[in-house]
Order: sequence, then C-alpha cells, then structure tokens
Amino acid sequence: MSMPAVLPPDLVLAARVLRKSPGFTFVAATSLALAIGANTTIFSVAKQLLFERLDVPSAANLRLLATTDANFSYPIYDQLRAQNQVLDDLLAFHSTAVNATVGDNAERVLAHEVSGNYFAVLGVQPQLGRAIRPVDDTAGSEAVVVISDEFWAREFARSPSVLGQSIKLNDVPVTIVGVSPRGFTGAASTLASQAPGVIVALAKATLVTPSSNGRNWLADPTAPAVNILARTKPGVSDRAAQAALDLQFSTIVRAMLPIHAGDVVPRLTLRDGSRGLFAQQQTFATPIAVLMIFLGLVLLLACANIATLMLARGARRQREMSVRLALGAGRARILRQMLIESLLLAAIGGASGLALAYVGRGAIAQFMPHFDWQVFGFTALISIATGLLFGLAPALAAMRADVADGVKSRAGIGKSVVGFQIALATLLIIGAGLFIRSLAGLTAVNPGFRRDHLLLAQIVLPQNRYPAGANVAFHQRMEQAIANIPGVASVSGAEVPYLSSDQLQTIVLPQGEALDAGRDQTEPYNAVGIHFFETLGIPLVAGRAFGVDDTVTSPKVAVINQRLAAVRFPNQNPIGKRVSLGVYAGYGDVLTAGPIEIVGVCADTLYGDLH
Repeated sequence: MSMPAVLPPDLVLAARVLRKSPGFTFVAATSLALAIGANTTIFSVAKQLLFERLDVPSAANLRLLATTDANFSYPIYDQLRAQNQVLDDLLAFHSTAVNATVGDNAERVLAHEVSGNYFAVLGVQPQLGRAIRPVDDTAGSEAVVVISDEFWAREFARSPSVLGQSIKLNDVPVTIVGVSPRGFTGAASTLASQAPGVIVALAKATLVTPSSNGRNWLADPTAPAVNILARTKPGVSDRAAQAALDLQFSTIVRAMLPIHAGDVVPRLTLRDGSRGLFAQQQTFATPIAVLMIFLGLVLLLACANIATLMLARGARRQREMSVRLALGAGRARILRQMLIESLLLAAIGGASGLALAYVGRGAIAQFMPHFDWQVFGFTALISIATGLLFGLAPALAAMRADVADGVKSRAGIGKSVVGFQIALATLLIIGAGLFIRSLAGLTAVNPGFRRDHLLLAQIVLPQNRYPAGANVAFHQRMEQAIANIPGVASVSGAEVPYLSSDQLQTIVLPQGEALDAGRDQTEPYNAVGIHFFETLGIPLVAGRAFGVDDTVTSPKVAVINQRLAAVRFPNQNPIGKRVSLGVYAGYGDVLTAGPIEIVGVCADTLYGDLH
C-alpha cells in the first residue's frame, strides 16, 4: 500500500492517541512551543541583523567606501564622484536626528541628508510623488523632503493630499514631494527602527542641521560627515576599482587637507554595501551566536524530556503494540505510526512556537524581525527535526514484540536519555551560572560616579534657532528652572551621557608637545555644565571645578582626570598647565585656537561602557 493511502488514517489515529492523553500532550506541546518559539525568534533576529540585505534592487552590487572609518567630508566625496571612472555612480548621505513639526505636533525623527542621486543610485522609486533629484541638491533650489511610509501614516493618515504640504525640520519649512516605499530602511541599515523618517537634499543640510560653531560643514574638507555608497560598473572588478579609487583618494586628500610630516594617508577600501553600514553585524554577531547555541541546547533538553515521557507512555502501550504485531501489523508500520505521533506533536509545538515568536516581536521592537518564508521554513525544519529526535527512541522500543524485551529495551534507552538530560542540564546550568556571574560582576563595577537618584533627559535644540551663544544661554536657564523644582538637589548638563556606548575623542597636546603621527595623542573628552561633578558625585582631587565665572567669553579652562594627569604630566602638578585640543581623522590635524588652562583634576570614571 502506498504512503499517501496510509498516511491520513495514521494521522487520524495519532490525533486520537494524543487527545486521549491531554496532560501529556499539553506539557509536551508547551515545552516544544517555548523552545521552538525562542529559537525561531533568535533566528529571525539573526537573519535580520546579520544576513538581511537592503531592500533595494540588486543590493549585491552596492559597495561601501571606507578608510579608517566609513566617513568622508563632502568636498572629498564631490571630488571622488567627479573623478570616478570605475564605479557606476557614488551617492553620499548623512544620518542625523531632527525635530519634525507637523501643525502643532512635534517629534524627534531620524533624517537622512542625501546627495541628489541618492534614490537613482539605490534604484528606489517613491510609492507616491517623486524622489529627491539632482536639481534639489543645489544651493538655490526649494527645500523639499521625502517622508517615510510610517511618517505618512502617523502624521497624515496616508492621505494622498500630503504632496505639496509643508512641514518644519528644525524650524526650517520644507515641502513634501514624495513618500518612500513601505519597508524602505534607507542606505544605512536593514533595521526598521533605523529607517529615516524624512529624507532631504544635502544642499539644505546647513539650513536644517547647521554646525554648532557656525561653520559650513558641507564646504569643510576636514569634516568627515558623510557616508559613501556606490554601485559597481559591469566589467570592472572590485580589486581594480579599489586600486583606482585609492589612488584618486590619496591625490585628493593631499591637495585638500593639511598633511603634516610623517602623516600617512589611509587606504581607501571597498566593502560590501548590500547591508548598508553593517555596524550591527559587528555589534551583535557574537551575542547572537552565543544565544543560538544556548537556545539550541534548551531545545535539545526539551527533546530529551519529551523522549523520557514518551518512553514512560510506551510502557503502558506495550500490550497495545504486541496485539498489533500479533494481528499482522509490520514492525515498519508500528515505527511509522509512532513517528507520525511524534511529528504531529512537534507540528503542534512548532505552530504554537511560531505564534509565540510572532506575538513576542514587541519585546524586540528595536529589531522588528520579518517573518517570511525563510522563518517559516526554519520553524518547519526544526519542528520536523525535533519530532524525529524525541520520537525515534520510543518508536524503536515500541517495535519489540516481546513485552519483556520491550521493557528491557525501554529501560536501556531510558537510562541513555536520562544520562543525556543530566549532562545537558548540567551544561546549561554551568553556562547560566557563568552568565549570572558576569552580570553580577558588571553590576558590582564602580563607575566612579553616583548612579542612584539620577534622572537623565535629552534636550536637543535646532542650531539654526539656537546658535552657539543662545544654546548655552538656554541650557543655563533650563538648568536654573530645574534646580528650583522642589526635591531637585543638583542639575547639570553634558554633551555625552556616561555609559551610553558613545564617547567623544580629541587630540590633547600639552604646551610644548608637537603633533606626532607615530603615536596616538587622542583622548576621550566631554563638555559639561558647571555643577556636573557635584551632580554625579565625582570627587575632585586637586584644583577646582567649573564655576559661574567660566563663561563663553572667559579664558578657556578644563578639568582632567587622574589617568590623564599621570600619563601626560608625570611627576608634575598639572594645575595651571595648558593644553591644545584638536581633531584627528587619520589624516590632517586641525588644532583649536588658543591653549586651554587646566584648573582641576577629578577622580577617574568610566565613560563609554562598563569595561
């Protein structure tokens, strides 16, 4: 008899058997649902973060230009594009956050400031209206914006009349000319949480996001602000394109930037651009791999547990199997029936696990994994694999015709499964213990400042409305207003909050020390308010903190920590010493005007993270 003719009755019988044991079925299906659901979730996240490509045509042909990092100044991009003969075309974009105002409603959204050929190079057409065009990326053009599908739905309820309406970005009026396709995440990332809500032309960037110092960063060759993506040209290999671009880049840098003796212009490289800037791959690859291994072991443990339960049930069904064999049922028929029961149970657990994973996406909303045929295929595959894994041993034991043989076989298999359970559970407990120990170690780390009774808020002011002086005055008024609130002991501001996985870097040169391209002279720094050390409880070990007399017009002063004092001023009192600060982008250094006097030394603290 063929399999199709036999399979439906076997499925019906398997369903009846599982229905007669609701307790066992519920426990087994729930265990599988939790284990398969967790594995499906982490697979969908891994797929989204590590393997998903940008949702644009021929994403495999995109290349990311990079040096020491992935940033270039706009003038360098402009020259690279003008001299390019080895790539189809190059686009530039700059990611930033802006205040978007629609009517009386204002919100903070991610913006991409892009070159006029951005949509053309990506091969993306808006679902409504038109894209940013080269004519929009000129100084005298009207300020226009393409909004995202999500922004369109949230602010305009998907009204087609959105075209031509005006919104404000950092108080700058812009006209909506298009709506990007649903699911379009931009050129930087495959994550929906990092998709730009608004896209404007780079030519308008100095209006929408002017620099705090008033300089035109678009015209500054020393300001690495844009990322560059390109499309490959048919017939030109990556190696040939990289060699030509590297030579052009070196020539452009030497012509446009101040190069000091001993400076080495970094090499320009072509990287895979199909995943945007792919920073998330580097950040999440190891944690995801560890989680996948851990959850895989959890799934194996669930299989072992269910196999043990099925072996116990098999002892009660031994008489049933013996009768079937006596009535002429073949051993293969018994094996098939038992495996179908296991696969049906696995299918129930898999379907429930998939539903749990889909519903549980809200817990990882930042990643918003897509549930497509690959995720469904993965769930189906591990469901079948687990069904065979936990069902094979009980099925083999059930084939024994003799009751005594069946009991002996089941006992032997049961001991093996129990041994496997113990080993696997021990391994998981050890792993969980090490994780808890590491977590406890991190929570016990002293960051060097008080963490209790702290409230953190981010205030971002549009630079075109609050230039440097007005910005400082606003923050001073705001700090004073907050300080007057009952219950507030102290308040201060900082450019970068501590332990935010971010930090600022600058060259620090004590007076009399020259730039040396052969060694790293950069140090982390922060710009803070006058009550910063008091608010965070950071002790001063020498000198003074910032005071009300330290203003925009007063002589520039700085407070350094103990580590910097020991490294840069060994066996000296740093109080009263002067330093110069600058920026370093791997080539060409620009020092700030005038030395800065050190007036205090504070205790060491952690900055970017707990390590």
